[in-house]
Amino acid sequence: MNNSSSKNKLAFIVALLGTALIFISCSSDSNKESDDSGDDRIVPVRVYHVMPQTLELTVQATGVIRSHDQCPITPEVAGKVVEKIRDVGDPVSIGTVILAIDPEPYALAEAQADAGYRSAQVAYEQTQRDYQRAEELKTSEDISQNELEAMRLQERTAFANLSSAEAAYKLAQRNLRLTEVVSPIYGSVAQLNVQIGQQVSPGIPLGTIISSDNIEVEVGLSERDIIKMVKGIRVEITTDVFPERSFAGTVRRIGQAGLNMGRTFPVVITIDNNEGLLKPGMIVKAQIIWAERSQVLAVPREALVSGSEKPLLYIVEDKIAIGCEVKLGSSDGNKIIIESGIAEGDLLVVEGQNVLRDSIKVEIF
Repeated sequence: MNNSSSKNKLAFIVALLGTALIFISCSSDSNKESDDSGDDRIVPVRVYHVMPQTLELTVQATGVIRSHDQCPITPEVAGKVVEKIRDVGDPVSIGTVILAIDPEPYALAEAQADAGYRSAQVAYEQTQRDYQRAEELKTSEDISQNELEAMRLQERTAFANLSSAEAAYKLAQRNLRLTEVVSPIYGSVAQLNVQIGQQVSPGIPLGTIISSDNIEVEVGLSERDIIKMVKGIRVEITTDVFPERSFAGTVRRIGQAGLNMGRTFPVVITIDNNEGLLKPGMIVKAQIIWAERSQVLAVPREALVSGSEKPLLYIVEDKIAIGCEVKLGSSDGNKIIIESGIAEGDLLVVEGQNVLRDSIKVEIF
């Protein structure tokens, strides 16, 4: 079956080349022939039945995958790194320890804060008892009002000291916990630039964690295409890494200002990556399906006659080629909608049309 198809294709090409050579050889003698003379040459063509169809209108763009959820690995306390529990490429969950900072200074600080908190608690309880006794003595007028107020002031001061000591103790506990630098998201370690023994400072990033589950791609569209975009429309994602696969996507964010001097507008597309095949950094092609047209006449782009000043197609009627000037509509990249000029059921020439002219005889292969 394949050999027969190949032979037919070869025969068609040979016939087409032969016809083109005849045209060239005869062109020098064309002035010698009258306009009324007939043309008995037969041009081989392939045809396409024009029928109503549904066409998805698309915009195509290219971009690089990035992680939607990513965060830096940043210590919140200073100190010396004593252990690396995770490294580049390792998976992490929320709370997974990535590295450890020397906890000894913070453990000592916590113990000191604990002692201070306990001491303040004892002092406050004592002033409470003293103030309660002073209130009892005041009812029997054994102490003055000034003495009672002084005892109340001591009790309040002791309570303030207790609150301060409690906050210091909780801060010391927190700092001790923070000697373990943990992941705040699910993902994997993409970068980690730290060595055991290295002194680190709070707020200075040491690496990055990325999530491969929630990925996206940002593409740049022209001002002509950006007006077609609507949040939530469907996108098909393809990549050379998986040439036989396509991945579903959705337009999530549409830029309202142009970049690069207004030449492109950013559009962010989220990608369904449940299988985890796509990775941040991969180059992908996005086919954004911005509209769907039903019951339209659409033809292959290559059916248009090359070099024609106006859009021109050829149809076949009774083995005669008839040129049709047409009005073009939207395109999906491969097919183009014909607004007028041809009709449903026409036999449209899709191969051989570039050597045709009106009323020439054709043979359909």
